Amino acid sequence: MKLKPAIQTVAVLAGIGALGGTALAGLNITSEWTDYIEVPERTEVRAVSVPEDACVTPNPIGACPGEEGHYAAIRLVPPATPYHVQAVSYALMNESFGDYVCSAHLKHDVFLFKGPAGSPPDPNPTEIDRYTVPATSPSTSKRRWINVNPTKPIKLSAGEALFVSVQINGDLEGDDCPGKGETVCLQGCPADDPGKETWWSYDTAPAYSWSDLDTIGISYDGIASMSGFTVSFP
Repeated sequence: MKLKPAIQTVAVLAGIGALGGTALAGLNITSEWTDYIEVPERTEVRAVSVPEDACVTPNPIGACPGEEGHYAAIRLVPPATPYHVQAVSYALMNESFGDYVCSAHLKHDVFLFKGPAGSPPDPNPTEIDRYTVPATSPSTSKRRWINVNPTKPIKLSAGEALFVSVQINGDLEGDDCPGKGETVCLQGCPADDPGKETWWSYDTAPAYSWSDLDTIGISYDGIASMSGFTVSFP
């Protein structure tokens, strides 16, 4: 990903909480518009800690010309295992940076897959669920949370993480990055080890050439969360 000014970071969260919002695609997708960067108040345990003032400066993770349709995948590591994921959310930006516009109302896909908690994702991941977030009317709010309710709970065992892979759709022009036009942008924030939990696909379909943002030179991670429960036996 050539993106330098056009990328943002992820604050990875895991915990237990219900996700609300406006229904978009049956029972599986809802969304919430807000002007706040912070994660909405829910019962969550942070898998990657983020300083309280980390998101004061906007940090978009978006496409450059020619990268429309690539994916940004955020890794969510459970606080304990076996962990059963019941809901996932991720944050989009809705702001303009000159001629480069992060538009959170654009149609895009998101798919979920399991991968290793401590190494790069598979170039050919097995998709657990894929959803299309439909286009909506533009909003003046600066942030949008997309909430995904998997078809059934996703079990994460020891050493496994959940990847939330968001399609960075857009319509950009120009020879240089970031270019001009509209793009989906993840909201990014600095983390303890920034750029290590968000991966850029460098392709629109498998086999993906995943690269973490730190390798690209981006000191941010995308913001996502998951909620669920841990099963333990006496």
